Amino acid sequence: MAELDAAAESDLTVLLVEEPEAHLHPQLQKLLLCYLQRRARESRRKVPADPMEPAGHLQVLVTTHFPVLSAATSVEDVTIMARCPAEASGSWQTRPLPVPQQRSPDPPQRTTAQ
Repeated sequence: MAELDAAAESDLTVLLVEEPEAHLHPQLQKLLLCYLQRRARESRRKVPADPMEPAGHLQVLVTTHFPVLSAATSVEDVTIMARCPAEASGSWQTRPLPVPQQRSPDPPQRTTAQ
């Protein structure tokens, strides 16, 4: 995590975290995810006073097969990657698949007794 402090010295730092579920207790996984989300959000809010200074932005990519981590984040922050045949080269490539937006159900209407 000390490396994240060095992100302020670059325009963009990309932190890749592969399958944290392999090494962390589920509660620590959620804490780590929340911490990384907060640090990434805070880095986007910073606007350098001098345009020549590094922006200090942080982008975090977490790969997981664990539903607890997927459920702990917003659907807007999830990208599903699929392995697909490349049309031109005949090899394989990855591409993001859209995550369908689900509309929240309307809250039940309250009625008052008279």
